[in-house]
Amino acid sequence: MILDKQNIVSPLAGQTVTAGSNSGILSDYSIDLGIAARNIGVGEDLYCVVQVVTLMAGAGDTCEVRLVTAAYAALNSPTTILSLGTFPANSAAGTRLIAKCPPSDSYLRYIGVEYITSGSGELSAGAFSAFFVKDIQAFTAYADAITIS
Repeated sequence: MILDKQNIVSPLAGQTVTAGSNSGILSDYSIDLGIAARNIGVGEDLYCVVQVVTLMAGAGDTCEVRLVTAAYAALNSPTTILSLGTFPANSAAGTRLIAKCPPSDSYLRYIGVEYITSGSGELSAGAFSAFFVKDIQAFTAYADAITIS
């Protein structure tokens, strides 16, 4: 997985998602597609990767992450394109959500992510990184189950 600095929407060091997250917290950065209505899902696949950087803590909360688009860089009044998934309560650092960005002509000029917690309250701790990549790192090593005598 190769990261491009221009495709990071929540810093690799982590964006804190705590106070006010019941109403949604938008990613620190957005990606400028250059023009409105660009179809970013045609040709080669594009993936959005969101990773827990700091252990999530709170009153049993989960955190849903959404791919959003807006006409302005600050992602004001975003439109949800896709729910990327939900991190379960107390997700550990390193836990990832990986989702393929759908082809669509409904993307506005800017894209980013939105974090929304649910449950009995806001997160008291938790930080996330989010970025877009062309290829994902999804390799899992397994024991070889070979016995040598």
